[in-house]
Amino acid sequence: MTNNSPVTRVVTLLTSLKDGVEKDGRAEQQSYDKYACWCEDTLKRKAQDIDSAKQEIDRLQTEIEHLEGALGSGAAEIAQLKKDITENIKSAEEAEGVRKKDWEEFDATKSENEQCAGALEAAIKVLSGAGTGKFFLESLQEAQLLSVVDGVRSALSKSGVVSSMPAKDLDMVKRFISQPQAFASQGGFMQTGNNPFGDYAPKSTQIRGILKGMYDSFVADLEKDNADEAEKQKAYSELQATKKDELDRLQASLGKSEQDYADKNKALVSNRQTQKDTQDQLQADEVFFQETKSGCKEKAGQWAERSRLRTEELTGISKAIDILSSDDAKATFGASATNVPKAPSFSQLQMQNRHSKALATVQHLASRFQSQSLSKLAMQLRSGGRFDQVMVSIDKMIALLRAEEADDIAHRDRCQLSQDKNKNDIQDFKHTETKADAKATSLQGVIDQQDKDILSLEGEIQNSQSNLATLLSTRNTAVDLFKKNLKDDADAVELIDQALATLAAFYKRNNKKIALVQNPTYAVDKDAAPSTPWDQEGKDYGGRSSETGGILAILEMIKEDILLEMKVARKDDADAETAYEAERSALQTVLDKQLASKAHANKVKADATSDKTEQNALVSQTQDELKAENALKQNLEVNCQWVASHFDKRREKRKIEMDGLAEAKEFLASGNSLD
Repeated sequence: MTNNSPVTRVVTLLTSLKDGVEKDGRAEQQSYDKYACWCEDTLKRKAQDIDSAKQEIDRLQTEIEHLEGALGSGAAEIAQLKKDITENIKSAEEAEGVRKKDWEEFDATKSENEQCAGALEAAIKVLSGAGTGKFFLESLQEAQLLSVVDGVRSALSKSGVVSSMPAKDLDMVKRFISQPQAFASQGGFMQTGNNPFGDYAPKSTQIRGILKGMYDSFVADLEKDNADEAEKQKAYSELQATKKDELDRLQASLGKSEQDYADKNKALVSNRQTQKDTQDQLQADEVFFQETKSGCKEKAGQWAERSRLRTEELTGISKAIDILSSDDAKATFGASATNVPKAPSFSQLQMQNRHSKALATVQHLASRFQSQSLSKLAMQLRSGGRFDQVMVSIDKMIALLRAEEADDIAHRDRCQLSQDKNKNDIQDFKHTETKADAKATSLQGVIDQQDKDILSLEGEIQNSQSNLATLLSTRNTAVDLFKKNLKDDADAVELIDQALATLAAFYKRNNKKIALVQNPTYAVDKDAAPSTPWDQEGKDYGGRSSETGGILAILEMIKEDILLEMKVARKDDADAETAYEAERSALQTVLDKQLASKAHANKVKADATSDKTEQNALVSQTQDELKAENALKQNLEVNCQWVASHFDKRREKRKIEMDGLAEAKEFLASGNSLD
């Protein structure tokens, strides 16, 4: 076969074709290897991203629910602190009002007591000159004596003084007030007529002693009142300091609570937005993961098919090159290239020579290719087999070898696909197991957190129920006290009405008018005789209308005060009832929210427990499936081991045998054409 023959050019083209196919295969192999690495890395990374996103969403949901519950409790706490601050300020103002009223009463009482003490002291000094003879007569003036009497009368109007004096002393003081002249010396200038008391001798010394006792009593009362006032002022200052400290603490707590409420509300908004963003990203990642996984599987199938087809293509090309490049082909196509025709011969000797040559050639090929099929052909030729029959046998052998090769390739492809699927399934089951186990662990954390929240809520619920019970008990006690005080006040009004009716009965029966108490007036003229109480009333006794009128007026004022007190008490009770209902409603609202939070926590715990049970079951099921896949992996390794160890050897030997058969067939065909 010459270098310029068509067969030579065909071999060259086939060789170039084979090189191109192999080059394309290597390039595609590099490209697919890069794609497969990307698939593995991307799917692993996205699986981790999806798992992390789900855990983050669950964590954010738990934190959101916790923040919502904390905001509810925080709002109630802020409302309670504001109420406590208002009550503190109101209590301080009320204490200030009470202190002011006490001080005003003390100041008024102090002024009166000081005036009375001064009046008694002046009276004692004036009376100290009585009975001293000429000095008294010369220096004592009627105006002085009369002026001190008015002060003594004012001191005597004090109920405490009257109640503590013996009746005898009280009677003497009253006589002194009504007839001060009688307590001067008999020779004094005051004796202008017959002694109105007959033979009564003035007792200035005795009245001084009584007045001195009254003076000491007023001074002692002043000292006691001053001490009491100092104690009240001290208690008031301590109370206000306590209220101020309490107000500062409440305001500090309110500021902290409001800041904490704002921080938690800000965190809640942030967590909700983060959760939404994470959910959106999770959805996009899951879609991407599924699409990528499907694309990678599809690409793997395409690559397996392309590899199989390219292998078959290269096998055919290699076989064609070997056939066209063999020595026999060179000899055959070289001879035909010389264009020298072979002269046909019909003698038996020539036929035998060709048969012998064919047998030798086939035996040589059988030895060369170590082919049992060619050995069988040699035996068939040796036994006198015809060339055409041997060629039919060669075609059958080649067909069997090609069928055997197709079976090996199919078996190899099945092993590769099964092992690839088994590997992917094992990875999927491992990922599912890891994901389910992590989910179960996360759910256990949710369950533990809900247990803590439920325990805390149970304590808060118990506290709220206790507060409601205490509030109800306090209100019932206040209502009972209000009803008792109201009954006592009503009974007091009834008694006052009876007293009023009793006191007024005398004047009604005798048609007498009740006069109001009037302070007596005295003439400036020292020569004018003092008047008597009945000078203006007439000789007929009209009763102590002035005193009675004063008493009746006092009783009426007391009655009005009691009625006003009853009215105020009713209003205060109504206000207290309103405040109680508002506070009870606020506490009930807090309790309802706490109960709702507990119910929600129980539901979250139950759902988490159910989900955890499902995840544990999924882990168990996945482990069973993983064991089955690992067992399948071992079986596949056993069944497909020959692919790695014998497939190429079998293919090479088969190729050699097929090449030998093809060469023998070509030789026989060329020999057969001579017959």
